[in-house]
Amino acid sequence: MTHKNQTETQRQNESREKVKQLYTERASFYDRFFINFLGWGRELEAFFRESDYLAPNMKVLDAGCGTGIVTKVLYKLALEKSCEKSSFCAFDLTEVEHFQGVDKGTRCSEHRGEASRRT
Repeated sequence: MTHKNQTETQRQNESREKVKQLYTERASFYDRFFINFLGWGRELEAFFRESDYLAPNMKVLDAGCGTGIVTKVLYKLALEKSCEKSSFCAFDLTEVEHFQGVDKGTRCSEHRGEASRRT
């Protein structure tokens, strides 16, 4: 690898880390303000409760899940609607604590900035 390529690769890695850090730091505010205060979580739940999106054996991939609110809502409703063998996988580039409040009985695999849940 040439010096120019190494420098460019290093610059790109530094930029990725800055973006990752920015979104990781903002995640707590996002949850407190948009999800809790403005009630976006409740709105999502109402929307998905009225929809026919949930079905047994469904597979949900939430790429770029942020704090995981969409997956949390879908997971909760899937349990309520007895959607057996549904699976959920969510990941994000940030290193935030995903899925707080999700049933501890679910299998969980967390890796640096990634989380997945399966029922």
